[in-house]
Amino acid sequence: MTFWDSAHLEPKRSFKFYVNFGNKFGLQRWMVKTIDLPSFEVSETAHTYLNYEYYFPGKVTWSEIGVTLVDPVNKDAAEAFIKGLKAGGYAPPSSNGDTLETVSKADMVTHGLGSEMEIVQITAAGAKGEGGLWKLHNPWIKKVEFGKHSYEEEGLLELTMTIKYDYAKYLKGGKNVADSVS
Repeated sequence: MTFWDSAHLEPKRSFKFYVNFGNKFGLQRWMVKTIDLPSFEVSETAHTYLNYEYYFPGKVTWSEIGVTLVDPVNKDAAEAFIKGLKAGGYAPPSSNGDTLETVSKADMVTHGLGSEMEIVQITAAGAKGEGGLWKLHNPWIKKVEFGKHSYEEEGLLELTMTIKYDYAKYLKGGKNVADSVS
């Protein structure tokens, strides 16, 4: 018996995806070059009884993801990130060194990526979402690196960002997979 025993089995392809930013930054799905899929970790608590140690699962923590974007001239992503940071509450120090504003999660989510961000996996037939859909809830930008210039390369200027989020849901066929677990 072969590994792919049916002609109808189709593996997910790493290059068949797009990202929906529910944002005010003006980021477009075609700017995304790479994106990490969500991941989680379950903590553990040890309990010692006599000469034995037992482990119990604890809380679930969702890991941050990395995104690499191409920085176009006409829809300047670097400018959009700086404006988004300011909309999130950041203010550079004034000439007298005082600033009263702080970055808040509510402002970073509302004025940044929005309350949801989607990573859509496309099938070979092109049906969006059929390969799976990740929804990241309350995403906010934790880190941005604006790339580097080099006279030795002809590549495109890339930005990388790290996104933190509260939790993710995986949907298949429009249904939350966690709801169908029995």
